[in-house]
Amino acid sequence: LEGTEACDDGNTNSGDGCRASCALELCGDGITDSPLEACDYADPDLDPNLICTFTCKLQSACGNGVLEAGEQ
Repeated sequence: LEGTEACDDGNTNSGDGCRASCALELCGDGITDSPLEACDYADPDLDPNLICTFTCKLQSACGNGVLEAGEQ
């Protein structure tokens, strides 16, 4: 690690836990890091018909007109 790097995995590929900018890919930082995350719950552009869980996985939202698992 050098300077302000939070991680350095020896490549410039994102989606492996360390971004090309040497920042950690973290759930809740507002950036969807694919393939690690399906969404990021802090992302302001998330589809209103979907909920992003605190583990950065997508769930359908109650009120979308479709009876889904977990809904009565």
